[in-house]
Amino acid sequence: MLWTKKHQTPVSSFSELSNSEHVLWMRNLFETPLHIHKRNEIKLPDLDDGLGLASGLESRQWVYHAFRDFDLHVNSFHEPDQVYDCGPWVIEQQSDPFLSLFGYDDGPIIGIKYKVFYNSHETGILEIRPSSESSQDGKYALISMQISNAMFFPFDHLEGLMSLAAERLLPDPSSTKSDAISKAINRTMWEFNRTGNAWLDLDFEFSGKLPND
Repeated sequence: MLWTKKHQTPVSSFSELSNSEHVLWMRNLFETPLHIHKRNEIKLPDLDDGLGLASGLESRQWVYHAFRDFDLHVNSFHEPDQVYDCGPWVIEQQSDPFLSLFGYDDGPIIGIKYKVFYNSHETGILEIRPSSESSQDGKYALISMQISNAMFFPFDHLEGLMSLAAERLLPDPSSTKSDAISKAINRTMWEFNRTGNAWLDLDFEFSGKLPND
């Protein structure tokens, strides 16, 4: 959502902006410095806190170990000669373990939450949770990411970020990483063509198995 000094409420359309405000917003998006990443320790709830979270929590804490350096890995891909030319994205691990992108189910969902920045602009959220498919044959995880105002970012940068987000998981043979990326891009483009709204969110979801498990 865009705010300006002139508008004291969120601006939802470029038609509400003057040409100078339009240029300034785009310049700030692409020319501000890279966000300075800091790591926040995840604060898991006590198992006896009365929230009904004890059941299965200890056995599913493997997800914190499996993705313990995930933010550092994603944030290392800022140079054009890297595998993914994903642009100036930075993800920042949050201390809050309660997730929001997966709905509520029968109670709070616990996992790993990251804020997503493009240069200095906070523009999305990425969350990872253990999957209910995890069993004796392996550990499965679900990844969900939402990027605000996705139409304003270069295609290669969005594709690179989604590829990085899903990189650690082996996909189900019936649904590859490229399928999930195409679905997210196509859904956003469809809604843009249907509504003409350029301030759409991009929603990306991916599930898979941890390798070598």
